[in-house]
Amino acid sequence: MFVDFVFIFVLINIVPTIFTCGKCGHCVEPKAKAKNKNKNKGKEMTAQFIHVDTYSLVESKKTRVKKVKGTDGNLVNVEQKKTKGTISSIIAEGMREPDFCSHIKDPQDEIIYLYQNEETLGRQFRLSDIESYCEKVREENKDELGRKLRADASLLLAGVASFKREEDQTMEDCIQSDRFQVWMHETLEFIKNEYAENLKVVKLDFDEGHPHLHFYAVNDKGSAKKLHDGFRATDEFKKKHKQEYKSTDKEQLKSLKLRENQVYKKAMSSYQDKYQAHMKKVKYLKYGPRRTRDTRDEWLTKSANQKTAFNNEMQANTILAEANEKKAEANSLVQRAKAYKAKYKNLFNQIKDKAIYHIALYFAKQEAKKAFEAQEKESKAERARLEKENHKLTLELQKLQVEKTDAYESMKEKLEAKEEKNKKLSEELETAKLKLLPNIDNGSSKEIKPK
Repeated sequence: MFVDFVFIFVLINIVPTIFTCGKCGHCVEPKAKAKNKNKNKGKEMTAQFIHVDTYSLVESKKTRVKKVKGTDGNLVNVEQKKTKGTISSIIAEGMREPDFCSHIKDPQDEIIYLYQNEETLGRQFRLSDIESYCEKVREENKDELGRKLRADASLLLAGVASFKREEDQTMEDCIQSDRFQVWMHETLEFIKNEYAENLKVVKLDFDEGHPHLHFYAVNDKGSAKKLHDGFRATDEFKKKHKQEYKSTDKEQLKSLKLRENQVYKKAMSSYQDKYQAHMKKVKYLKYGPRRTRDTRDEWLTKSANQKTAFNNEMQANTILAEANEKKAEANSLVQRAKAYKAKYKNLFNQIKDKAIYHIALYFAKQEAKKAFEAQEKESKAERARLEKENHKLTLELQKLQVEKTDAYESMKEKLEAKEEKNKKLSEELETAKLKLLPNIDNGSSKEIKPK
């Protein structure tokens, strides 16, 4: 928050006193005058750090007046041009192009994306797509008066959020720590919630003093200042006091400018408050020692206490997770016991039913056995009676067969005698025919009378 406050104060009220090597507002180097005072400023990070700014396709031609000491020791007004970089330089620094990352000793070769918008282009949004997409937004949208957007209109909102790496901690250990993982997850969630569909890319860098996230958002409907809390608040303030800004009274305009600056600072302070509230799991201090008026040792003690609180909370969460796991196991055992109880109850009922069935079956078999024995006894008597009748019938049949045989033999003898008699008659007839044939051949007409 302190860094953000200083940046806003310098940007609005005085003259830029910092040189942004990568145009991202994060990697800053103090001027020679402040070098001894903040010797390790580039290596040490105090409280939470998140910074956002807007950028255009071309640099603005606006200038600011700075009061500097002249050769005679008196203050003189000097006009200086605003220089905070363009969209192309911001993207080039993010992609680690050689001419834009001279402040980094060993730039990482690979872009580590944590988020890529897939709805805007119908595919994963890349860092290299941002500049061309900003040009497209400028061509397709108008300002509030219906005019084409200016060439130096703010079309990109870029921000950076840094995680504090301990002095005795390597970058690898820092990235693998639980606190960093929680910070990265929570920061990513905060950025997504804050910029929604306008968020295009989020990437992770760990080739500098502290691991940090760069995020890039583009307003699909025009100016990126509508995504910036400070500029959005000042725009609303200007609309509300539109008539007062038409005044020619310099004192009134100066008063309005001061109130506008206060609105901007308040909005940016609220932005930091939102981030602090969202990042409560990380246990980061919101302000550094200068803002809280603490000595260095007092502030380090507070910071150590926050880190201890985070570790204790993580340990408590681990214990709670283990307890929940054991509770789940206990509930599982209870459910299994209930299932076994129900199973054995059903088994008991089945055994009971089977016992009743077998008892009934036993008595049924006994009754059937008795009935079978009685039936068998009756069957034996009936079988004896039938055998006796069968024997009687057999004897009668044999008698009938004998009588039939005798009758057959008698009839056969009679038939043979009759056939013998017929044979004799046939012979006599043949003899008579032979006697009559000569008389027929001689033409005799004697009537042959029967005897």
